[in-house]
Amino acid sequence: MEMKNIFKKVLKLLLYPVVLLVGLCVVILFALYLPFDYFKYKRSAYCKTERKKYRPFAAFSVNFEVYNKIAAQGLPIKYLPSEEEDDISCGAFVFNKTLIIINFFSFTYDVQRNLWCCEYCDNDEIFTLDQYISSELEKINAKHADIEKAVVLIDSEEIADCFLEEAKNERRFLVSYGNVGEALKAFCEKEGDGM
Repeated sequence: MEMKNIFKKVLKLLLYPVVLLVGLCVVILFALYLPFDYFKYKRSAYCKTERKKYRPFAAFSVNFEVYNKIAAQGLPIKYLPSEEEDDISCGAFVFNKTLIIINFFSFTYDVQRNLWCCEYCDNDEIFTLDQYISSELEKINAKHADIEKAVVLIDSEEIADCFLEEAKNERRFLVSYGNVGEALKAFCEKEGDGM
């Protein structure tokens, strides 16, 4: 019993400095990163056009990057901000009644069932591409009833090389090869009028 108490005290004595050091490193990293994030946000097209107040890590959002690439290319893609949350990561992009879904998941092609599947949510549940698009369209059409279809903007890195050719031929994917701006421009030229 005495040895057990000594062991607990020694363990606590050793763990406190480690926890303190890790906490200090996290605080220092935040203190170093946030000024860069703030200035990137303040100089962005998103800040200038939407006039939203800065939030920590705002410039870290994928939607933030996409928004600024759309603005830099001068593309006629509309941004629909979220009405519930004042956060760019909750907004949506629309072009000619087509929702452009910014993808956060990995897709695989199920050859046996002949469909695209993705890992969705935190519970690792597998959804088909149709289910994923339907759920996103349902969410956006609750507020904007004029959206007719959707495409998923996905980076080629998110698809296994062996299925990349199938992904290029899938009409519901908008495949980007590291350059989102160029992929969106090509999409607008293909789908739009007057580009």
